[in-house]
Formats: sequence, structure tokens, C-alpha cells
Amino acid sequence: MSSKPWYRWFPGDYMHDTVHLSIEEDCLYRRLLDAHWRDGNIPSDPDRIRRLARFPEAVFEEAWPAVRPFFNKRGGRQNTLINNRMKSLLDRLSRDLTQKVNAGKARWNKELQANAKRTLCDPDPDPDPEEDKRREDPPSVSFPHAKSQPQNCRFAEWWEAYPKKTGKKPCAAIWKRRNLDDMADRLIVDVRTRAAEDAGWLDGYVPNPQTYLNQDRWEDEINTERAKASNGRKTYDDYMQNLGAGVDAGPPGEILGGNVVAVRPKVVR
Repeated sequence: MSSKPWYRWFPGDYMHDTVHLSIEEDCLYRRLLDAHWRDGNIPSDPDRIRRLARFPEAVFEEAWPAVRPFFNKRGGRQNTLINNRMKSLLDRLSRDLTQKVNAGKARWNKELQANAKRTLCDPDPDPDPEEDKRREDPPSVSFPHAKSQPQNCRFAEWWEAYPKKTGKKPCAAIWKRRNLDDMADRLIVDVRTRAAEDAGWLDGYVPNPQTYLNQDRWEDEINTERAKASNGRKTYDDYMQNLGAGVDAGPPGEILGGNVVAVRPKVVR
């Protein structure tokens, strides 16, 4: 792409100056103006001008005499032609570019001098307390759409304390979904207490960990009394206690104690 892709156009002035031109002459003039803007001038050789305008030779020979007065020789250079109006536009463009470049250089030099002065003359400026605070405590960045991760998940502690190890992955999902970290201490203490004191847990009736979490089993009362055998049957512990005290313990046959069935002892004669 050309460094000068466009130029100012004055249709009123152009129509006033070219009202006498034919269509071919007007077309030739416009093409030469465009070439003048791009290259800065046009050649003075008619054959080169014709090729530059892409005109047939016969049409160019008829149109060139009417267009030639719009161009003048450029000083002592005999091999180029210029249009006065187009030259003024090019000169103005050159001045504007020069001014912008000089302004940029001046601004850059001013900043360099200011930086050099601060470095040499004031190497240790007075510290800004607010700036120091901002550097020590940078602002936190939050991502509202990102999935939050627990900073200190207590699930592993609860899982280690729970006596029944089944379904760890779904239990972890329940723990996270219900945000049980907030009450982790209570749950851990409850599990340890039930494992040591609850009659059902001591007899092996420990609920699945998923059930414990889903049904809020920590709200249940702790049963500290060991269950007796049903249907009037004595427990194995009762049988052994009576036997040691010399009390008639009854037939040592089918004695149920929770999940334990006492076997009739073998009598040695």
C-alpha cells in the first residue's frame, strides 16, 4: 500500500477548470493527477506519459494537447512535469509529516531528560506510604465463574475416623456439596464417640458413611446400653457371668447375644 493512499479533492474547482475538456481529455487528466500524487511528478516524455495513463496511441495524441497546459516543467529538471495545485498538496503533506515527527522527537527527548534528571539528581525520592502499601498488599483477583476449591478440606480427617470404609468418592461429593467443613469438628467427635460408646456401633451396626452424611445421623441419640437378646434368651455375657458366680446358668445351649451364638461347651469326663 502506498504511503499516500488518498489526497484532498476539490470538485468545484476541478469542474470549473476542466469544463472545456472532452471525456477522453478529462480521463487522461485525472489519471495523470493520480500518478502525480503517487510519484510526486510525471515524466515529460509523451510516450512515457501515454503508457503511464494506459491510453491508446491515437486517442492520446488527440487528448494530450488539451491536457499539457495543466502541467509545468519542474525548475531545471527537463525530464519531469508538475501540476501546481498537486504540488501544493504534496508540500503541505510533507510539512505536516515533518511537524509530527519533530513533535514526537521533542516529546521523547523531554521524557528522556526528565528520567535522567530523576535518576541522577533524586535517586532516592521520598517514599509514598500508599504506594508501599499497595505493593505489599496487592489486590486479590477473583474469578466468579471459576469453580471454587476448598482451601482446607476436612473430609480426610472425618473419613479416617469413620470405622466403615465404603463409598469414599460419593461421600466426598456429599461432603463438598453440603459444605460440611463448617461442622467438621462436630462430625469427627460424633463418629469417635459412637465408635467407643454406642451399643449399635459396638455390636457392628455401623451405617454406611453415605447414609450417615445424607440422613444427618450425628443428630441421633447415642445408645450406651448394650442390647439384650430377644424372646427371654440370655446373652453369652450373662451366661458366663452366672457360671462364674456359681449360679445355675441353665442349659448352655442356644444363647444369643447380639450377633453371637454361644456353642454348647464340650464336657470332658
